Amino acid sequence: MIKVAAAVIKYEDKILLMRRAPDQSFAGFWEFPGGKVEQGERVTEALKRELDEELCIKAKVGKLITHVPFGRYEVFAYNVTYYDGLIKLSVHDDMEWVSLNEALKYNLLAADKKIIMYITKTKEKKEQTSNLFWAEHITRHISRPKFDNQKQAWVVIKNEGMAEEKTYVFENDEGAMDFYIAEAKKILNPFFDQPQNTHS
Repeated sequence: MIKVAAAVIKYEDKILLMRRAPDQSFAGFWEFPGGKVEQGERVTEALKRELDEELCIKAKVGKLITHVPFGRYEVFAYNVTYYDGLIKLSVHDDMEWVSLNEALKYNLLAADKKIIMYITKTKEKKEQTSNLFWAEHITRHISRPKFDNQKQAWVVIKNEGMAEEKTYVFENDEGAMDFYIAEAKKILNPFFDQPQNTHS
């Protein structure tokens, strides 16, 4: 198989896509910048060389994201964490900074589409794991609002099952939810508050 190196260059929540020029193979298709790995060349070094030749930038190549088959090619996608220089077009006739969702609407080469779908799926898994962690952390301190048939009211329990357990009673679910959200923010704030600079 022929190895191909591809760069996933990010800026904030956008990724860089390039469109292949009319005089190139796969003309009109969008792709990640990169190119073929030469005999005896490391994939990361090939990617740096290709980015210099194609985009006129000096890149710092980060971690491997994934690799996917594409006919007789195998495409290795790497994060590009930094580059120096202004991007210039040579084998491409257009470029766009797009979100992952927007990228899937472009006329992508098959391998590049697989890479984007992999990144999207991985990102979603990380977000789900993160959300689950925080939800479990909150649950250890306070229960979600629930209707108590005996009290005929909505209740929220802080530190359920512990010595300092305390029950808060509300006439409606809106009041209970407002209280729950406010308490959840208090629980999470220490994790996200920035330390104050006390030096003048």
